[in-house]
Amino acid sequence: MVVGTNSWITLVEANAYFLYKYGAIAGWSVLSDSDKESLLISSYRWIINNPNYTIPSAATEQNIKDAQCEGGWFIYKYWTGYVKRESLIAGGVKSFRLSKFSETFGEQSLPQSIKNLLEGDMNSSFSVVTRDLD
Repeated sequence: MVVGTNSWITLVEANAYFLYKYGAIAGWSVLSDSDKESLLISSYRWIINNPNYTIPSAATEQNIKDAQCEGGWFIYKYWTGYVKRESLIAGGVKSFRLSKFSETFGEQSLPQSIKNLLEGDMNSSFSVVTRDLD
């Protein structure tokens, strides 16, 4: 994992973030360093390749680093369900109902918590450009 190439954050910084935000019980601490780096790199790629944002690979703002951490955590905890929904949407499924439970699918995007972090610091040294795609 190389800051400015495939990450905005170092593994040491990410470990500190998770310890501060979630404490030792979160589960991040039980992952190997290799697994942590893979998750952080995947998160970086997910965010940097999102067409709704333009973020420099050398960004150093804390909200961007935090978003990368949260993306890694999301991938670790929820990726399977995310991909299943993405597949249903790609297959044309708009909604489903199972007994009293129903769900309507919309556009699959970054989780709102990550969007909030990316869009939350507009006074930084660069601006995150939000692109509206039709």
